[in-house]
Amino acid sequence: MRSDIARCVSVINQTRNRLFVALRRARSRLLHSHPNSTLRMFLLLLYRPLHRWLSPAFLDVSVYGLSVRLPATDDVILESVIREGHYQPFFTQLFVQSCQPGMTVVDVGAHVGLYTLLAARRVLPHGRVFAFEPDPDNFALLELNTRVNNLSWFVTARKIALGNEEGIRPLYRDVRNSGCRSFNADNVAILKDSISAEVTTLGRALSDHGCSKVDLIKVDVEGAEGLVFAGAWEVLESNPLSVFLEFWPTGMTRMGSDPFTFIVELMRRGFVIHAIEEGKRILVPITDPVEAVKMAKPAINLLVRRGA
Repeated sequence: MRSDIARCVSVINQTRNRLFVALRRARSRLLHSHPNSTLRMFLLLLYRPLHRWLSPAFLDVSVYGLSVRLPATDDVILESVIREGHYQPFFTQLFVQSCQPGMTVVDVGAHVGLYTLLAARRVLPHGRVFAFEPDPDNFALLELNTRVNNLSWFVTARKIALGNEEGIRPLYRDVRNSGCRSFNADNVAILKDSISAEVTTLGRALSDHGCSKVDLIKVDVEGAEGLVFAGAWEVLESNPLSVFLEFWPTGMTRMGSDPFTFIVELMRRGFVIHAIEEGKRILVPITDPVEAVKMAKPAINLLVRRGA
């Protein structure tokens, strides 16, 4: 009897999730095909109550051969996966190709672990991934996703933020973008709340685990890029490595970092910088810091490399 009830509940939940995905996909198509119309406004009015009724707390999606659980309210990764079946395909392709067996990879701002999982799958059996995510809700999903994909053995996850010094800082959280967590409230589009987050430096975090060798780093920290690098220069300069970096000048400025000086410092320390043009699927060399800041309107992904 109990097994029948459980099976029935499972079928109901699966059906509800399929309807939810279909509704989100229909909304996405509507927004793209009717950007400004009376029909669009009318259908969106119908969409909102249906969305509230069907919306689960989380949604399991299949992306790049991985099973990833995301908050159902997420309007970035989840929206892209539902609409297109992928997320940042060119960036992801470059990232995956750069991860090789035996590497040590660091994911700063790991969110729910998509890139942590992609890296772990590539570096096994002898490599390692360190994932840092300060938001407790995202961190719980990060740990769950590593277990579901049988990659926990290769991942060291810590519920902590990286910055230029150790301490505790307020972390502001966005309502609709579960990946938008920032030390500055102005970097959050629709403020949900704030929590206290533990902060350390990359060098200290790695030394806590006896790690000195790093081959690749991904940084997505909503304007705290300058702070992360300020606490990571020793690690960066002692390893020939690649860094995949979201560069958001406006967010950096709000955090007290100068984006122009940041690019100048990367170049001074021998890093070669390319902008990742997602739409054109090309890498654009950056030799002028002023041009780099202009290209990042509002933000752009960079590939930063330093040779031996």
